[in-house]
Amino acid sequence: MKSLKFRQQIVFWANQFHGRDEKGLTMGNCIKRNRYKAIYAALFGVILIDQSAAADNGTTSMRLEEIIVTAQKRQESLQDVGIAVTAFSGDEIKKLKLTTSVEVAAQTPNLNINQAFANSVPQIFIRGVGLKDPNANATGAVGIYVDDVNLVSPMALTFQLFDIDRVEVLKGPQGTLYGRNTTGGAVKFIATKPTEELEGYLRAGFGNYSSFQFEGAVSGQLTDNLNGRISVVSNQADGFHDNRVTGNDLGDTDALALRALFDWQVSDNVDVLLNIHGGRTDSSSVPFEHSGRVDLAGNPCDPRAATCYDFLGYRDNDNDIYDHDIDFEGKTELDNAGASLEVNLDFKGFQVTSISAYENSKRKHREDADASPNNVLNTYWDDENKQFSQELRISSNSESALSWIVGGFYSKEENDISNQYDFFRGFRELVESEDPIAFPGGFDPDGVNSLGVTPFYVDQWFSQEGESYAFFAHSKWDFSDRFSLIAGIRYTKEEREMEQITAFVEPTFALPIVPFYSDDKDFDNLSGKLGIEFKPNEDWLFYGNVSTGFKSGGYNGALVFDTASLKPFDEETLTSYEVGFKSTLLGGRARLNVAAFHYKYEDMQLFTFASVGGLPVQVLDNAGESSITGFEAELDLLLTERLDIRLGLGLLDTELDKYDTAISGGDLSGNELVLSPEVSFNGRVRYEWPLKELGTLALQTDFNYQDDIFLTPDNSTLLSQESYWLWNARVSFTSIDERWNISGWIKNIEDKEYLAEAYDFSSNGWDLLIHGTPQTYGVDITFSF
Repeated sequence: MKSLKFRQQIVFWANQFHGRDEKGLTMGNCIKRNRYKAIYAALFGVILIDQSAAADNGTTSMRLEEIIVTAQKRQESLQDVGIAVTAFSGDEIKKLKLTTSVEVAAQTPNLNINQAFANSVPQIFIRGVGLKDPNANATGAVGIYVDDVNLVSPMALTFQLFDIDRVEVLKGPQGTLYGRNTTGGAVKFIATKPTEELEGYLRAGFGNYSSFQFEGAVSGQLTDNLNGRISVVSNQADGFHDNRVTGNDLGDTDALALRALFDWQVSDNVDVLLNIHGGRTDSSSVPFEHSGRVDLAGNPCDPRAATCYDFLGYRDNDNDIYDHDIDFEGKTELDNAGASLEVNLDFKGFQVTSISAYENSKRKHREDADASPNNVLNTYWDDENKQFSQELRISSNSESALSWIVGGFYSKEENDISNQYDFFRGFRELVESEDPIAFPGGFDPDGVNSLGVTPFYVDQWFSQEGESYAFFAHSKWDFSDRFSLIAGIRYTKEEREMEQITAFVEPTFALPIVPFYSDDKDFDNLSGKLGIEFKPNEDWLFYGNVSTGFKSGGYNGALVFDTASLKPFDEETLTSYEVGFKSTLLGGRARLNVAAFHYKYEDMQLFTFASVGGLPVQVLDNAGESSITGFEAELDLLLTERLDIRLGLGLLDTELDKYDTAISGGDLSGNELVLSPEVSFNGRVRYEWPLKELGTLALQTDFNYQDDIFLTPDNSTLLSQESYWLWNARVSFTSIDERWNISGWIKNIEDKEYLAEAYDFSSNGWDLLIHGTPQTYGVDITFSF
């Protein structure tokens, strides 16, 4: 039944794109149908005209630019790497106006990034593999690397994209070369390196919501053998949320980031690269939208079929997802700073690389967690993460048939979490009143209300330390002119220690709910990869891989009310079976890369909300078994000298095969995995007109389609998002000397409303929703030198 549904969904998606219903019949929505027809007519009209012109001119030398990646920790052409990789050049990032790390997902098949708590802890999924846990000690299943340094803390994962050379999205477990916490894959961000020649750029951008962005970089030679590059970006904007209680805008942006790179060529065979970077965000929190889940009698209620409230009788009734009634306006402060030192030593036949890095991340986050004008639940999160890592590897650099990498890795991290949860502060006086007023929804403020909850203030302190050791080896053997064998292995050992105390500050004056508790646990794993590649000629590569991934276990850093909830969860493992091909077609004018895969997912770490004694409890444990099957295709096509197209398609079939736990709501077996649309589709079309001696005018549209997704493991249709399209457009002019560029852009052209995140608090009378960004537009001016 599952596979039939999967095939039916593909047919439905194709019909929807062409303006037909599930049976292939014409829809009643003529506007949508005509819009697609207009796009087709315009696109193919331009193709025919421009191809005719090209034929008249005898143009035959058009080729796509080669993309060089370091997905396997050595420089290779994207078309020679036998794994699924989506890569973006720095120029492509600018054209798509990708300004933050989370925006890469819009143009990457089967990559989903969830925006939680003002983007302070994004949750990243590749091919349905990830961890949807908003707590500061939660390490995801997708590794994030900036200049080959793994960022462990989720607080460090939302950063601005500026002065970037390229982005690489590696899909599937990367257990051999990248190690722990890459069950789903890895995303690599590579900064532009210093140059010997003096160069740089300045960019200023203006847009709606009073947005202003400034970005700049300067690079050049400092001494005979030392080059430097300094980059900066500042981003400011008003919020697009309104608080009707105070009249204030909410969700504003005020962010600053800097980076300094120094490349020292010590000698002909020794190179040292120092990276110093930091960033700060100081913004008001993006507020939750309130969704009531009980009627006035306190009975469960479906807001799609009836008028629903929370248990105090409040409901948000204006149907505007960006208007709110909150009594407590939150704030988010994020500070990230770090440095890395990369040393490369070249010898005859091999190269030694050492990467040492330190990162520090701090977060102060305040949130109105009831999303109402009643002071029911306010949260205060103060978190800090420190990490040190050291990688040492030796790799071959000769032209022999056998290439290899061996190395070791060490990391140490510390998490300090100090959180406060304030329940029912606004009703303390009513609790003590001799003549309390009556509330709808069954609330009785007589010391203990009808739901069995009394006003209280909880203080949580949580500390977690971890150390990781790994040794790895990876090799590729060209055993014939056309065939290669790939093999890799990695041993990882991790040690985790935790301490926690949770106490009532009021009304029982620090009486512990959970007295001082400490524990430690070790995890180890042997991951590997075995693959084969067949390259019949320079334009085709066929590959097949079997690989495994590992994500260590740990401890739940959420608010808990008993020591049983602090038991460690186990490691998760994934075995991937993948086949694919990479092709260069039409004499270099097209690239078509395709991959199909099947995953066996064991002990998947799963985060859920549950109700224990009327209180929202965050549960983090292991699901028994899950399975994922999918397909990806990416096409880059240079139709003419002026017109190029980039398209991506992702298909997923996910299932939670076995998961039965009483605390998180019973048996969830058979459910789909969260943030795993069955169909995703993205693309970009760009057309350029040379304007004689003036320069070049370019028109561009990009889009992405996402199928239905569930945002909670129980597959609640109330907390899900139906399929939708997002369209963007851009027009730009570049001067003939390429020094000046002015661009006008618009994102979310149709001002589409869509649900980006949701939390199930229904056992307490409400759900919390976060919607995506509305329509934005602006102008950018760039000067390069």
